[in-house]
Amino acid sequence: MKYSENFTHQHAIGKSAWHIEWCTKYRYKVFKSEYHKNICVIALEEAAKRFRVAILEMEVQPEHIHMVAEIPLTMAPLNAVRGMKSISARIIFAVMPNLRLRYPKGSVWSSGKFALSVGNITLDKAKEYVKNQAVHHSRIRVNFLMGILARDSESRVDPQVEGLPRGGGQHFVMVLVIL
Repeated sequence: MKYSENFTHQHAIGKSAWHIEWCTKYRYKVFKSEYHKNICVIALEEAAKRFRVAILEMEVQPEHIHMVAEIPLTMAPLNAVRGMKSISARIIFAVMPNLRLRYPKGSVWSSGKFALSVGNITLDKAKEYVKNQAVHHSRIRVNFLMGILARDSESRVDPQVEGLPRGGGQHFVMVLVIL
């Protein structure tokens, strides 16, 4: 097993790899354009440097972030996530001041987070999953749309699972199909 050379501490050496996710507040699609995605990537990389977190793989979706990262052995994973969310939000607001109109209290990220330790065996699979997020999310949308259009109960996906409003979600999706 190859240990990370970056994370040795006194008499300890090891690897602490994590799959991390978090969302924008209210799941607003702040990072739709490539320009805004790039700003987010740069902000997260700068925040990771400050907390000595090594980002192995990262994907920015319009309303959430997926990341596989190595966290120092001396730092709790949730403290690393909290710090990266805080610093990246400050950088994002500095570069995109109009975002304060949407988030007047100054918090672009929701309070929720997901962190799962990744072992050496599953590290490649976690990286592949994070890298293919765009494909993963488009496949869910296509399956959902096909289920609505076919009105087939076996292939239909529940609108609540997909985050659409109850009662009227079908009309909302039909508008997206026309566009």
